[in-house]
Amino acid sequence: MLPDFLIADLTFPEGTVREQLAAAGALVPAALLDASGLADELRECAEDGQHHFWMNTLQDIGVWAEENGRDAELPAEFWVRVAQAAHALELPEFLPYCLGKAHGWPRRDFVDAMAAFATLPEVDGLTGELRAASHRAAELLCDDDPAAAPLVDAGDLEAVAGHLRSGAYDRLGDELSELYSAAFDELFALVTRKGFPADHRACAWAVIGANPFRVVLDEGLVSQTHAEVWWRAA
Repeated sequence: MLPDFLIADLTFPEGTVREQLAAAGALVPAALLDASGLADELRECAEDGQHHFWMNTLQDIGVWAEENGRDAELPAEFWVRVAQAAHALELPEFLPYCLGKAHGWPRRDFVDAMAAFATLPEVDGLTGELRAASHRAAELLCDDDPAAAPLVDAGDLEAVAGHLRSGAYDRLGDELSELYSAAFDELFALVTRKGFPADHRACAWAVIGANPFRVVLDEGLVSQTHAEVWWRAA
């Protein structure tokens, strides 16, 4: 189950996986599809009936659009249909990002995710291990520059992200990334759990929006796929 704020006020059209994927593809403007460089890949996935990779390619088109400031060209229905296909394909990791984009939430990057990690609120489900990792990230920021302390203490996500971009990440990036990477699975599970409160939605979206997932083909005799966060799948 997902937080209510990810699902609220969205309409979910019915249809088979193939119908959802085909409908999502039809909602991509031709000019955007051509500019993304993914038109051939999308066509091949559709022709071959590779539903997992078809869904992934549609999401990648959306990610490309976001990175290039063109995500407003994609309607909410596009993202909802990609999410519904992912759900039917038992790849729930794709849902939070797609549903957030269906709401029109803005682009978030790794620095935003780091800021959320360092200012993680006290909420139900926050374990001692994840809390300790978050506090350690906050300590690194404050020890590096005392001016960061009031920003961290206030849980000011935007201000902490701005502080990181102004030079702190250049100094602390390796240490913060190591902490974040080790804690990511638990962090992602926390911000996407049903009980995560709506008043901390910005924190959740900073983690979700900066970390789309990708379909990965398993090694072995049987062809199977699973989802990996983009920076592990690369």
